[in-house]
Amino acid sequence: YDGTELYLGGVMEHIEEAGIHSGDSACALPPITLGGFDIKRLRASTEGIAKGVGVLGLINIQFALSGDILYVLEANPRASRTVPFTSKATAVPLAKAAARISLGSTIAELRAEGLLPKTGDGGTLPLDAPIS
Repeated sequence: YDGTELYLGGVMEHIEEAGIHSGDSACALPPITLGGFDIKRLRASTEGIAKGVGVLGLINIQFALSGDILYVLEANPRASRTVPFTSKATAVPLAKAAARISLGSTIAELRAEGLLPKTGDGGTLPLDAPIS
């Protein structure tokens, strides 16, 4: 998040139910059971939290979805162990992009330079993308 625009690095879906430590759970990227509507809700919630916290750069948010209710389990305005995994799965240097954003670059500038994809983000991976 650069203060104006959100680049969603990825949506990783945990296979186990909420409550299993993320380090002990299997996950899939892109998500297997989430549809476009759910991803839009996650994106809007992520942007609202990032804006509210005032973070520039990375924020890792763990959500739980139960029926139609979206819960925030935790939000960490920092890199986490999922960043290298997500970067490898999406071929996007998220840590480098976040460092540049924290120093004042915008997502639009990073797209223009080719550091980030010209369009879309990790929330728009096709459903037939390889699962990591």
